[in-house]
Amino acid sequence: MKNLITVLVFSLLTANLFASESNFVELNKGDVALSKVTRGNIISVDTDFGDCPPHAMCLPRTVATVEFVSGGCFDRVVAISSASRYNSRSKKYELIVSGINVHNKMSMVSICTKMSSKIVKLHVGAGFLDESDVELIILK
Repeated sequence: MKNLITVLVFSLLTANLFASESNFVELNKGDVALSKVTRGNIISVDTDFGDCPPHAMCLPRTVATVEFVSGGCFDRVVAISSASRYNSRSKKYELIVSGINVHNKMSMVSICTKMSSKIVKLHVGAGFLDESDVELIILK
């Protein structure tokens, strides 16, 4: 009975995970492969109060604006995920990110002056940090 309940709970969690639209990458005509994002840089680090309702006291948060560069002219960066942690040795917040690059066959025969990119805002931690306090780590 205990095994049956465990299997049932696991099945429900797995079904819920795969039912979410955000877990799927839509492929377009000409898309041929997927790979990990390998290049990115922090554009800015700002403090905001998120979606704080009027007349409420909310804590400030730090948000980093990060640009991820695709692998080719016609490639796309999709599905960015992130986590942050404080490194007591370096005394910096580490913004750990992972993403998927969708390769398009047009990128194999094209020459471009600038690769396509995607700019996203990612939550880092408590407010009032600046660029010198945040380090970007891209999982490869």
